[in-house]
Amino acid sequence: MLVAHVSDTHLGAAQFGLKEREDDCYEAFNEVIDVSIREGVSIIVHSGDIFDDPRPTGTSLAKFAESLQKLRDKGIPFLFTLGEHDISRVSATPSALLFEKLGLAQYIGRGEPKMVKGINFVGFHKHRKTEAAELVKKLNQLQTPRNERSVLVLHQALFEAHKYAGEISVNDLPRNFSYYAMGHLHDRFEKKFDMLGGLLCYPGSTDPTGVEGVESFEKGFYIVDFSSEEVSANWVKLESTRPQLSVEVKYEALEEEIKSIIASIPKEKKKPVVRLGISGSSIDPAVVSSKIRALAERCLYCDWQPMEKVEGAKVISRPADMEEEVMRIAKELLKNEDLAYFAVKELLPLLEQGKTDEANDMLWETFERRRFDFRR
Repeated sequence: MLVAHVSDTHLGAAQFGLKEREDDCYEAFNEVIDVSIREGVSIIVHSGDIFDDPRPTGTSLAKFAESLQKLRDKGIPFLFTLGEHDISRVSATPSALLFEKLGLAQYIGRGEPKMVKGINFVGFHKHRKTEAAELVKKLNQLQTPRNERSVLVLHQALFEAHKYAGEISVNDLPRNFSYYAMGHLHDRFEKKFDMLGGLLCYPGSTDPTGVEGVESFEKGFYIVDFSSEEVSANWVKLESTRPQLSVEVKYEALEEEIKSIIASIPKEKKKPVVRLGISGSSIDPAVVSSKIRALAERCLYCDWQPMEKVEGAKVISRPADMEEEVMRIAKELLKNEDLAYFAVKELLPLLEQGKTDEANDMLWETFERRRFDFRR
């Protein structure tokens, strides 16, 4: 019995606002479906963030529906839970639940066990960091017989997988599941913890999104084998992923290094996304723009940033993990970890996308629910 485990497909995401990048997300998801069918997978389980926006476009809904219909024709059930990108911050039915109503998918995020083809699936939808205690209480109440194949599906970050983004701990998870199908983290993570009954895996996102920056990626999903006593998982790399390169070059040798980068771009692949970090002093933006023009013509998207100085002014280079750095600064300024998480993880993404109405709705909802206590 083979089960495909995919997560964070973010259908509708358009990195840099480019239609080609939106299409890349659809193509990556289609590859997951096609490979799963070819490899004889019996079930597909999605660990949340199906869509990039809780109000997905008609194109996103149609693309998702086409894939689900393909699976239904092959007799392959599609199970899913909801991530934060699937859940509207104002009262509304998540769009993904429409496909449950239509009989194209099965929602397993209510904490109710569902037996599918001899495997017991149970999951919960995304809980915010401030709701972690509530989620842990629900997890403690789950009971699954040890002699039964079982899968726990969550869209949460574990401290053991990412110490900054973590919301709950491995110790908060029930012990007796055969496999832990996790979502939310966009990088792959796989580990067998001694205190857990089975393997725990984050497949990562299927295509780079705007929050991941520009760097070399390998994206994919897991095919999990339940045929043996001990469950095993094979990570499958997606071949449709558009190449991304983040390269540091020297200003003094910019022309030669640009030629070298161009020569390294495979002609049979999609046009890459490239970000240059240019080191040196007295960097002239006009000279840079002129010299990278030939590279830009070979790329879908190409930009650059100074690594040291621009005309004598010191510029701090991008930290290794910008998201972690923003969280650190927010905690330092706000003196409140939960408030910092709200500002950076929930409010800021809406403002970055120009969704001011949704940001206002979120602020009002937060105020009305008295989510934060500012009394001294």
